[in-house]
Amino acid sequence: MSNFLMRRPSVQDDATEPGDGILTNLHVTDLNIEGPVPNQTCMFGQLRELDLDGGAMTGTIPFFLTQCFPFVNEIDLSYNQLTGTLPAFMSTITSLVEMELESNKLTGTIPAELSIMPNITSLRFENNMFTGTIPPSFSNLTDTLFILFLYNNNFKGDLSMMSGANLGEVSTADNPQLCGMVPAAVRWAHGYNPHNTSLGLPCM
Repeated sequence: MSNFLMRRPSVQDDATEPGDGILTNLHVTDLNIEGPVPNQTCMFGQLRELDLDGGAMTGTIPFFLTQCFPFVNEIDLSYNQLTGTLPAFMSTITSLVEMELESNKLTGTIPAELSIMPNITSLRFENNMFTGTIPPSFSNLTDTLFILFLYNNNFKGDLSMMSGANLGEVSTADNPQLCGMVPAAVRWAHGYNPHNTSLGLPCM
């Protein structure tokens, strides 16, 4: 599917509540949408959930996500072919609770600016080509972050910044350069598996 066409829904002039014609959840999954993340989605400014997973989208994570969706709680761009880095401007979407970017071709480091997101509970970075360390400032997320998936990247260094976290789910495997003491918050979280890491061994 090479085109992404959307038509603005008919909304009554006095429609102010969800259920009166305001679209709040947009799930367009597994449809092989090609090309960049479609800016036509901007017509739905009241979205709480934007799910465009399971397509063939390419290009980078677009800046318009920060401008069009002031109330969005979930952005799911997983299982596409997105490239480039994870931009620091994503941290300005302060309403965001879930950021799902797994299974793309993203590179570079995780921006420290994500640590200022006040409501984030889920960060899914697995199956990309990220590098570098998890920012020490992620210690600021320990009150909110519940899911942290790092599986199958090229992260390095330790996870000491997660010492005070209340993680429920975590994935760390297949990051050969992750190392150091494993905080209890990580070790006892559901899904923890140190396979193909150096977690538990001193960082060299």
